[in-house]
Amino acid sequence: MKNIASIFGILAFVILSSISNPINAQVDDEKASITFLFVSKDVEGTINDLKTDIKIDESVVSNSYMKGSVGVTTIKTGNFLRDGHLMWKKYFYEKAFPKIEFESTAVSEENGKLIVTGILTLKETSKTVEIEFEKNGDSLKGETTINCYDFGVKIDKNRDDNEVKVYFDFPMK
Repeated sequence: MKNIASIFGILAFVILSSISNPINAQVDDEKASITFLFVSKDVEGTINDLKTDIKIDESVVSNSYMKGSVGVTTIKTGNFLRDGHLMWKKYFYEKAFPKIEFESTAVSEENGKLIVTGILTLKETSKTVEIEFEKNGDSLKGETTINCYDFGVKIDKNRDDNEVKVYFDFPMK
């Protein structure tokens, strides 16, 4: 009888441990992609040199976090001259601010989607943004909209014409 109680105790420990263990989701940075659309100009592009540190705890989503950065010089819009101009001090100023960084402050779940709130630092400005992620197979797909004018990157003089939609595709290892 003592052996049966021990077996049930071990089994209960194993089951409870597996339920509460976080999933350390590692993004395959080599296969991940971030694309964007500068809405008013209908200009699409990519940004690379992604470095991530992500933990998704499916049992307690609020224990999850996302942290990452990309290299400013990897911004590509399909126009070599425009890409070069974007590195100037007036825009991204890659010499002083070579990275765009994000670190979550909260992760929640709504209707099966992960809502990641965090601080986006672009150029010399940090602001709170929200990214909505959805699990798609072995990948996290996300989307957010920012206004680059708010970060000191004023492509157009009118603030409303500086909206950028950003799309994330993070395959997991």
